[in-house]
Amino acid sequence: MLSPRLYRNSLLTIVGAGLIAAAVAFWWPPPALPEWRGVDFGLDGTSASVFAPDKLLVFELDLKPGDLKRMQDHAADELTVPASLKVGAADVGAVGLRYKGSTGTLTQVLAERRTESYMPKLSLKIVFDHKVDERRFCGMRRLNFHSMIYDESLMRDRLCYQAFREAGIAAPRCSHAMIVINGKNVGLYAMVEQIDEAFVVDRFADRAGGVLYKEVWPLHRGAKKYEEEARANPNNRTHEAMIRLANNLREAEEAQLPGALAKAADLDDLLRYMIVDQALKNWDGVRGWTSAKEQGPNWNHNYYWYVDPSERLTLIPWDLDSTLRHPARRDELPPWYDLGELTGRGTSTGNGWFAWPAGEDRLIRAISIHARGRYAKVARELLDGPLALEHMLQSIDTWRDQVRPYVAHDPFLGSLWAWDAGLESLRNDLHAIAGWMDQEVQNWNDVLPPRLRQN
Repeated sequence: MLSPRLYRNSLLTIVGAGLIAAAVAFWWPPPALPEWRGVDFGLDGTSASVFAPDKLLVFELDLKPGDLKRMQDHAADELTVPASLKVGAADVGAVGLRYKGSTGTLTQVLAERRTESYMPKLSLKIVFDHKVDERRFCGMRRLNFHSMIYDESLMRDRLCYQAFREAGIAAPRCSHAMIVINGKNVGLYAMVEQIDEAFVVDRFADRAGGVLYKEVWPLHRGAKKYEEEARANPNNRTHEAMIRLANNLREAEEAQLPGALAKAADLDDLLRYMIVDQALKNWDGVRGWTSAKEQGPNWNHNYYWYVDPSERLTLIPWDLDSTLRHPARRDELPPWYDLGELTGRGTSTGNGWFAWPAGEDRLIRAISIHARGRYAKVARELLDGPLALEHMLQSIDTWRDQVRPYVAHDPFLGSLWAWDAGLESLRNDLHAIAGWMDQEVQNWNDVLPPRLRQN
């Protein structure tokens, strides 16, 4: 008869062997890569068919070797080179291809190249009208492929854009896609809809024809900055709407701020935007104000404004990979709806920059005052709807099964084991964020001065 100790050790050995066998069966051999050559992906000429949630497109690009080398040698310059494109059975024809990215996802990554010949996984952009002006792909002129190199789960972009869209915010569509260049699989990407004139026509329909701006906040009282950052202005409209809002916000007394903003934008839309942004822990978006000096000019980024022909403003989110981590950067700052006394200075981030409370900005302060009597109710509706924990976890599980074969064959990813660990980390973050947001809603009254508390 086995002794208790020997029995326990034998049982542990059997269980351990079973777990190892199950893991090997799950992760090895890796799943086969689905066929993509000549496949009918069911594209019907609309951008919606490109981002249909039940499909994963493969973009097959062919470049002349010299053009590919030029693109790689001038990656930091985002040089566009000619290529030919097929998407399954669809022969798109001549397009342009280039690398894309901000300082952190392009310049810094290039600087970390292991050898001169090694090309890291960089974000890409396909330019459909590069060679033929009228060429479109399902109505789109551009399409972005984000490398997700800082997201071990490969899910954050897609999950966050879905949350914004389901909350009623005008936001890009996002799905996953694989890129093949000259017959070589270069990996799985987050495929993100370009915010441009085609996006405006698709989203705003009878309100199209206005001005689209990238990363310019209504702070400037002259037209120069708005002109520089206009990304689409088909009817050559003036920038008076942005200038007027900047002037009105600057001149309004604090209690009048919501009224000044309401003349230019829908306050309830902006409130939903801010709550979703908060719940996604998007520290690098509209709430992420930064300056180079403690009391110097500060700015935010990763957003667009659309000003329609009636001069109404709509805020559009962009670049959502720095999200869904708890705790997150800047968690130590007062929440965006904190209406405490203005300090006029930032807090050192330890890397030479200064972070500012979002409530120092007068537009965000206007939304904060508007939130009186509304924040808790709107937040709870969002947390029980598009931001519901179970809904987000279910989305991850669905997409996990869809992309797993492509992850297994991505030459830049470590292993399915590492990816699954990244997914589990994301799930843990989502659980933590859900609890944190519940507490934020409960604490709502505690951070407001008495004059602004809910009844």
